[in-house]
Amino acid sequence: MNLNVGSLIYIFSTSPPRLIPCKIVEQIVSRKTEGESVTHIISASPGKNYKLEDLKTPWFPSIDAAKTYLSDQANKMVEETISKAIQEASSNFPNASLELQSNQSPMAHSADVPPQDAIDFSDIDNIENMTIVLENGETARVKLSESLK
Repeated sequence: MNLNVGSLIYIFSTSPPRLIPCKIVEQIVSRKTEGESVTHIISASPGKNYKLEDLKTPWFPSIDAAKTYLSDQANKMVEETISKAIQEASSNFPNASLELQSNQSPMAHSADVPPQDAIDFSDIDNIENMTIVLENGETARVKLSESLK
């Protein structure tokens, strides 16, 4: 990659996650019998210079390249999170349907539905007549058949 003196690059910092703009302030070309090497000196702020080739974090020659990388990383994290949830659901609930409903937002009712450990199961003996909350927010009375009790 050809980087010019005076160009801006963006370094990805993970803690906290952010892009740090840096300017290439020097390019050093070294020619030896073994070959040629190029080193870039960057400045993150006045008085703070670093050797670009020594960085261990990702860096990008443009905001577009950084955006692509960050989007790819976010998508990868989402896919891994979903995959782990599906694997856990399959393991914990082998007979449950794992199909995703494409016509429903994944966060549609997350604020309305308490986490499983917050649901009060103290009235479990009165399972014959229950009131449930439907996905659209309405409530319904349910009477279980004898075979499901």
